[in-house]
Amino acid sequence: NPSLGEFNISLYGEWNYQLIDLMGREILSGNHLGQNGVLTINVNEAGVYLLRLTNSAGKSLTQKLIRK
Repeated sequence: NPSLGEFNISLYGEWNYQLIDLMGREILSGNHLGQNGVLTINVNEAGVYLLRLTNSAGKSLTQKLIRK
């Protein structure tokens, strides 16, 4: 981080994810089932984004991603 567009995040278990721009718009969302432990997110436009992850137990994490 920063990246030219591809972010690989190591995750284990089931997670829901949302990629949000700084204007609060949802760019991408989905569910990661944890088969390979890596979530790959591709971002086309340069900018700063927030990746929000939530697992089935309700634990939530937010990470800032910077796309060059």
